[in-house]
Amino acid sequence: MALSTQRQMANRFGLDLDIYDLDDEIGEDEPLLTIDFANSCEISLDGDRVWATGYQDHQRVVGFCNAIQGTLTVSTQLMTSKLLTLLAGKPVASGTNVIIFDSLSTRFAKYFKMRGKTVWQDTEGNTHSETITFFKVSPRVATNITYNGEGDPQSADIVFDIMPTAYGRVMKTIKDYPSAILIDKNGYRIKDSNGALLYAPLKPTA
Repeated sequence: MALSTQRQMANRFGLDLDIYDLDDEIGEDEPLLTIDFANSCEISLDGDRVWATGYQDHQRVVGFCNAIQGTLTVSTQLMTSKLLTLLAGKPVASGTNVIIFDSLSTRFAKYFKMRGKTVWQDTEGNTHSETITFFKVSPRVATNITYNGEGDPQSADIVFDIMPTAYGRVMKTIKDYPSAILIDKNGYRIKDSNGALLYAPLKPTA
């Protein structure tokens, strides 16, 4: 069934994120790291425009657009050693319980690809999948980690810089309308008509 461009949909799920080496093929190679436990993910894109002005009242006459860039901010109360290893600028495959942040490992930015998955619901109760591809991202070392002695558990905000590739590609989003999808009794898993899991378990945001 074709997905109408006028169909009204809303989202109240987070993103399940897979991180790949920049040279890997998404969907073919295994991800280096999966973040399927984040509380929220915020995408912010920006492409500034500057103007050449003229005449006595400085009218905007000719516009020039800068490259699209932005950030992906991942907020989580859960953490893994692999994720901390990524932030420390160390090879993710060598995940360890001893993680040292040093200036030598973080002197040069490291680049990755990223894929995010989520689900939407339309006004007729149908569920739609969405896959977002970030063609080039780089994690910032400057992450905010809060340790609390009371109240809410520890939390961390992790920021990935989003930038264009050499071909100018920044982000791609695809929404699908699976013809036979099932949601389990908790409303978390998306399955096809044969019961096969299409996506990792998704958690609604609070």
